[in-house]
Amino acid sequence: MSDSLPPPAASPDFSASYNQHGFQPVTWFYTKFGELPRREIYQLVTADARKTVLANLAEVYDIDQVTVVQSVFIEEADKAPEWQFYALSPEPHTMLFFSIISSYGDQSATLYYSPQTDPSALARLRGLLTAQLESGQVERQRIQVLRLMGSDLAFSPLPIKIPSLDLASNYNDDLLPVHEAIVKRLQKPDDKGLVILHGPPGTGKTSYIRHLCGLTDKPKLFIPPNLALRIADPEFINLLHDNT
Repeated sequence: MSDSLPPPAASPDFSASYNQHGFQPVTWFYTKFGELPRREIYQLVTADARKTVLANLAEVYDIDQVTVVQSVFIEEADKAPEWQFYALSPEPHTMLFFSIISSYGDQSATLYYSPQTDPSALARLRGLLTAQLESGQVERQRIQVLRLMGSDLAFSPLPIKIPSLDLASNYNDDLLPVHEAIVKRLQKPDDKGLVILHGPPGTGKTSYIRHLCGLTDKPKLFIPPNLALRIADPEFINLLHDNT
């Protein structure tokens, strides 16, 4: 009885597209199309904007047919799965890649293409992504909350309600000149420094901070107490660089 032959290897061989760090989009693109891709990284307005892009793609393409790879987190029976990464190749020499460990976390969308990409297809994909970009006003109505996504740190946007606040009527007179100095510093590019708000509970610190959020387009980062010890991690320093 002759030995059975091993099954033939896939051609092309995409096995190098996965390693200990997960899916490698550049390796997949090179294996598929024979060229190193060019790359554009987009910061979408929200994490849900990724699904809007997907829905718009579905009007033109069969999503199952153009999906390259998908990985999701399933945490609760009644909760929709959360994307870990999602790669699609809707046209030759193109790839759309969404990953929570990309530059902008769950708001990231990366477009890969090459000189061989059809110009009209590339323009269509760029249009789908730029339609979901944020404006400066969005930063006035949200904060970025540090959280754990699996074992990785990531910032996720959280909408906040900006109160209608009359400082002169609701706070002591000595706050007003300090308030003007704080706002001036917040609106100054690349300003550094520390402002500490202190006082008994219920004196309006949180409302005042929300009021300040509505006066600046700079990103606001919130670090919950349970993750405060992680601020010295190299991973956090990289996140800070990407989100400020």
